[in-house]
Amino acid sequence: STAKAVNDFAVPASSEVPDEITSLEINQSSNPDFVRGAVKVFDRHWTMSGSGLVNVNSDAFQYNYVEQVGNIESSVQILQVNKFFWGQTGIMLRESLDPDSKFVAICFEQDRLNILYRDTVGQLSQNNFGGGSARGGADNVLYSQDMWIRITKSDNLFGTSYSLDGIQWEYFSSVIVAFESAMLHVGLFTVSQFSDTVMASNFKVNDMVYVYSGFPSSPRWLE
Repeated sequence: STAKAVNDFAVPASSEVPDEITSLEINQSSNPDFVRGAVKVFDRHWTMSGSGLVNVNSDAFQYNYVEQVGNIESSVQILQVNKFFWGQTGIMLRESLDPDSKFVAICFEQDRLNILYRDTVGQLSQNNFGGGSARGGADNVLYSQDMWIRITKSDNLFGTSYSLDGIQWEYFSSVIVAFESAMLHVGLFTVSQFSDTVMASNFKVNDMVYVYSGFPSSPRWLE
C-alpha cells in the first residue's frame, strides 16, 4: 500500500542515533502491511515517525530504547505532537521486547495526556487519562507547545507528571504494574495506530533516563 504521512516536520541534516540507543521495529519487520518508520537525531533533537499499534493485546511499532535495571526516571520535551486520530507519542517503559509484553507509557494520544499500560502479558492495554490515584492528580491535560512529560518507576509503582517549562512539575497520575524482570527497556515511541499511515513527532532529549541507586523518600512526581 502507499504510505500516508501526517505532520512531515522539517528535519535537520541526518545524524546517527546515539550509540547507546537501540532502534527496533517490534513485530513489524516480518509484516509487509506495516509502513516503516524512521528516526533522525540532531544534537538533542529527535524526529521520529512511525505507523503501528500499541493499544491492543499485541503491539507493532518502532521503539528507540536503552536497557536499565532498578528504579528510574525518564523525561522528554515534546516540541511538536501529532493530533492525528488516535496517534500516540511519548515515553515507554517495557518489560520485554515481545509484542504482548507488559509496559507503562506516558504519552499524548492526539493532544490529550494519557498513561497507556498493559499489566498482564497478552491482555489488552488500558488507558488512564488522569486522576487515577489516591492523590487525585489532573484530568484532561491537553498538549501545550514544548510541554515536558516525565515517568518515574519506584518498584511496581509508576508515577507521571508534566511541566510547561521543565522546572515546575505537576503530578498527573499513577498506575501499579508488576514487572517480573529486573531488566527493563526505556525509550521513545510514536505510532499512528494505522499500518499504512506514518505519523511524525519531535522531541528534545537531555538524558534518556536517570537511574536511582536508592529511591528517594519523597518521589519526585510528588513535588
